[in-house]
Amino acid sequence: YCVEVWGNTYKNTINNLITLQKRAMRIIHKQVLHPLQQRFLNLINQENFAALSQEEAVKQEIVATLEALCGIAEATQIDNVAQLFSFLMDFLSSCIGLMEVYSNTPETVNLIIEVFVEVAHKQICYLGETKSMKLYEACLTLLQVYSKNNQCRRRGDASAEEDQYQDLLLIMELLTNLLSKEFIDFSDTDEVFRSQDQGASAPRSVSAADVVLYGVNIVLPLMSQDLLKFPSLCNQYYKLITFICEIFPEKIPQLPEELFKSLMFSLELGMTSMSSEISQLCLEALSPLAEHCAKSPDKDTPLCMATQHFLKLVFDMLLLQKHNTEMTVAAGEALYSLVCLHQTVYSELVQSLLATQRDAVIYQRLSDAFRQLSASSSPPTMDRKQKLAFLKSLEEFVANVGGLLCVK
Repeated sequence: YCVEVWGNTYKNTINNLITLQKRAMRIIHKQVLHPLQQRFLNLINQENFAALSQEEAVKQEIVATLEALCGIAEATQIDNVAQLFSFLMDFLSSCIGLMEVYSNTPETVNLIIEVFVEVAHKQICYLGETKSMKLYEACLTLLQVYSKNNQCRRRGDASAEEDQYQDLLLIMELLTNLLSKEFIDFSDTDEVFRSQDQGASAPRSVSAADVVLYGVNIVLPLMSQDLLKFPSLCNQYYKLITFICEIFPEKIPQLPEELFKSLMFSLELGMTSMSSEISQLCLEALSPLAEHCAKSPDKDTPLCMATQHFLKLVFDMLLLQKHNTEMTVAAGEALYSLVCLHQTVYSELVQSLLATQRDAVIYQRLSDAFRQLSASSSPPTMDRKQKLAFLKSLEEFVANVGGLLCVK
């Protein structure tokens, strides 16, 4: 009897809360969202909006609306995402139009991109395929318009670098947020869109990979070593590269030749000249690229040839240079994947290192250590058990003989 009473009490309480929540959402839409939308549409749909757009009062109204949209996106939760997504999607196409109108006003352009950043950040994890595709399409159009405007923009003034910094940081945040769908996805068990998506079986036209690779084509040519001196931009850049390599390694060889070279140079720069955190990200990016090449029947691709150069870099990093012990795992995983891909080159590196040893005792210790390391996974293949055995042996190897090799 008590169970039945308490059960009914909780059921009624929850149902009442749901009813109040739905009623509250209708009130919010009527008194907050709808007036905002109408005021915005009345403003931009004026026949002479192009002329009015540069007036200070109009600019302030546009900025206030964009800031409000960011706040609305930040308020997204699983129980209101359906309503807020539909509301915000109506704005996104209009925001893209504003990119053209305010192409020479960097602050407004940044704010427009920030609206997309917040929508992707807060809502992408809840969206099913149909809704995700709509957002991908909107983001792709945004990037296309930005790319066209950026080509026409002259950056000769002193504030140009700062403007470019803000643009690139926001674009990379947007791309990273879209990629997060691959890691955090609640749409399979979420039913908030199910009724809206029924019968919507449109063919998949734009994917996250399409948007991200297009964005990379924008970002890579603009990145410079001067811009990488900005810590937040540098971290976001290498985080984005790592995500792309982990999720879409097969897309990297499809990059245009110059962009591919830029990406490889970025990885090498990050491994050799950046902080330990950036170096670790580069190692984590390198592993899936090497695994992709190892599993591919064609070993003559530019990517496979590029990884041969990285094998020596990782080999030297692990055995000849001082490094943070936390990087040992990331470097070891990258090394194993590279060894699987370039076994002959790895053997040559080992023999070359042994040949430099003049002390017979050290030579023998190293030779024995390398033999034990190789025995843990012989021949090395992309097998998980072998990889774990190699990493365990590598840890022992570094502990036993690392001090003999490390450059003082």
